[in-house]
Amino acid sequence: MTGPLVTPAGGHLMRGRRSSLPRGLVKNSKSEDDGSKLGPSAEPGVEPAAADHSAKPLRASEWIAFMTTAPLRIAMRLAASVAISPLILDPVASLAVAEEQAAEAALERLEIVTATGTHLFGVEVARTAHERERGLMFRRSLPQDHGMLFLFDVERSVAMWMKDTYVPLDMIFVSRKGRVVSIARNAVPLSEMIISSIVSAYGVIELAAGAADAIGLAVGDSVRHPEFDH
Repeated sequence: MTGPLVTPAGGHLMRGRRSSLPRGLVKNSKSEDDGSKLGPSAEPGVEPAAADHSAKPLRASEWIAFMTTAPLRIAMRLAASVAISPLILDPVASLAVAEEQAAEAALERLEIVTATGTHLFGVEVARTAHERERGLMFRRSLPQDHGMLFLFDVERSVAMWMKDTYVPLDMIFVSRKGRVVSIARNAVPLSEMIISSIVSAYGVIELAAGAADAIGLAVGDSVRHPEFDH
């Protein structure tokens, strides 16, 4: 990736209002003018009857219904916790998965022609500054036939790095005419070391580490994509 870091904006926590009545307090259902009184009996020497708080035993039918549905309730709670926990425990990883799924649907065809033949890749294309800054950050995997193509407005010296990038990469620097001008093999994950194009480049292709050697890539090889002049 290139460029400055982008700091996400913080969210807001919305809090609900609590009821103004103390817990457990209910209003008397009788009217105050029907002669009834709250609290102990007005008759002297007579103790009010104690409230019966003893729990009532479950009937047989209720007990059977409870025991029958208990496994279902446990399974539903377990399923909900499994589904939600990745989002709570690792929201960054969850975002990366969502980005990978979206990128899969937006892949563009790119061909690299080497001495060993023509090799086809599906690449995401980073055309804007924001897309170039994001790059492949936080991705946890990259298929051997996938990659990312970074495009710039003009040919210029390009500096890349691996900050917040978890997969090792090969970086291929390409001229406006679609010629490979330099290659950086096996860039180290999470490294903040600057990787320079050495010479002016119009685009950079990032592939999974080892891809460049696997296709026999060399400086001067051709890259075919609509963004390059041929």
